Amino acid sequence: MPLADTLLSLTPSPPLLLCLVLVISLVESLALVGLLVPGVVLITTAASLAGHQDIALAWLLGAAFIGAILGDGISFSLGFKHREQVTQRWPLSQHPEWLGRGARFFERYGIWSVFVGRFVGPVRPIIPLVAGMMRMPPRTFIWANITSAALWAPAYTLPGYLLGRTWQHHLNLPPGLETALLLLAAIIILLAVIFPGADIKRHGMADFTE
Repeated sequence: MPLADTLLSLTPSPPLLLCLVLVISLVESLALVGLLVPGVVLITTAASLAGHQDIALAWLLGAAFIGAILGDGISFSLGFKHREQVTQRWPLSQHPEWLGRGARFFERYGIWSVFVGRFVGPVRPIIPLVAGMMRMPPRTFIWANITSAALWAPAYTLPGYLLGRTWQHHLNLPPGLETALLLLAAIIILLAVIFPGADIKRHGMADFTE
């Protein structure tokens, strides 16, 4: 079997790809971890592969929706139940200004901070944690978490999905080029997972400091 065919066979199957989208959405929304993960690159690439494989859009949106809810929910729970421990752990022990930025955002937007914050890159992984630490009522958080995730999922997955569908159905690509593009998408996912710090470097630490 040619090397290209061997590498192409490593492209995730539809069930595995949906699980990957769920995990990316969860981690991208997870407190602090989301700062280290190039979520937009990963979710766009995975959604493009899903479109290319003709995975039903409802399944893709459902996976992203559930992952986003779980990520913010875990972050909120950490802040709500382990407020003191969180502030004493790395990296917040070394970068308390991250929490300060999130707290100011929370104070400015109040109950809307969780909803708005999901779409604001520099504070997205911080706001649910801060909301928990500031004792936002759980019912209010759940409402904001679900409604914002319902908008976030299509906003972040549809561009890549439609790109994959267009590529699959409307472009007559030479077989060799199609294989190369699939391999490139798989390599992007692999590199982003291996070198997560690239997202921090791209945004710059100035986004998280005074």
